[in-house]
Amino acid sequence: VPVAANDEQAARLWSKLAEKAGIAVPSETLKAAQQSANAAQAAESSSRCVVLKNMFDRLSDEASSNPNFFAELAEDVRGECAKLGTVLHASADKWSNGFVYLKMLTHAEAARVKERMHGRFFAKNKIIAEFIEEPQYNKKHKLPSY
Repeated sequence: VPVAANDEQAARLWSKLAEKAGIAVPSETLKAAQQSANAAQAAESSSRCVVLKNMFDRLSDEASSNPNFFAELAEDVRGECAKLGTVLHASADKWSNGFVYLKMLTHAEAARVKERMHGRFFAKNKIIAEFIEEPQYNKKHKLPSY
């Protein structure tokens, strides 16, 4: 079974499968997938914000028994990522399944964080590091644009 790496590839794959099955894919669907892929590429090329996934299990005993778990985790990640650049903001999302968000001073620093952290193991979990668009990051964390 082929695997699509991004939205655009997924849209192409689905349209080929639909074509072989004799099903027409609406042009609006293909256009939306292309716009999503373009937005992801734009975020990757300039974003100062990174999300680290699989950093914790929100239902674990440690997370539920320690009221400071998320703040302490965010500070630990901030300390580790400060070795790679200036961390403007760090936050562990207690409602997610393991997301820690970081905003760095520059895109180059965010790229270093993504490169260094992606694929690394933390608490027996493999970290997935991805860029996130800065306006989306600011809105989620109720931050001004800086």
